[in-house]
Amino acid sequence: PTNYELATTEFGTYGPTITAGGPPTGPYTHWARLKAGLPEATYNLEDITLTSTGAVTETVTLNGAVTTIPSISTSVSVINGFTYAEGSGPSPEQTFTVSGENLTDVVTLDASTNYEISTTSGSGFGAQVILADSGGDLVGEPVTIYVRLKAGLVENTYNSENITLSTPGPTSSFVTLNGSVTAPAGTRRRIIIC
Repeated sequence: PTNYELATTEFGTYGPTITAGGPPTGPYTHWARLKAGLPEATYNLEDITLTSTGAVTETVTLNGAVTTIPSISTSVSVINGFTYAEGSGPSPEQTFTVSGENLTDVVTLDASTNYEISTTSGSGFGAQVILADSGGDLVGEPVTIYVRLKAGLVENTYNSENITLSTPGPTSSFVTLNGSVTAPAGTRRRIIIC
């Protein structure tokens, strides 16, 4: 058929016609695949015709599709500068936006241990956000995501932590987060030199 090609071995030479030579001692195994370079579409009800001298002609019907790969894009890949003094968290919010193309399902955002995310400024923060899809795109895209360093963390750096964005495909993306919790306000440090 027009949009398929055939071969006598799985990794052999594919083409529009194959011949099984020799006496009819089969069964013979043959391979069919969609041709490369086809545009996105369904390619159903295309028939392979099997003929032999003196035999009844038979057909095998092929159904297939060329689809596009879902993709997720973010306005940034790294966000720096999340910070607060120990005991005064969470950090101020920062934002990024998310868009999607050719989606077939929701996009799930998972924050790493020390960060939290929301689709609303000032409320609804948690470890996960799920964004709805419609017609291959995210509903209301680009969608703004609010991010902050969690409250209650001890003085330390919290770098190279990720928000993972995923959708079936497999498709995933990351936004890397860098921040720190500083010494509590009013803390004096004493350095002893020996």
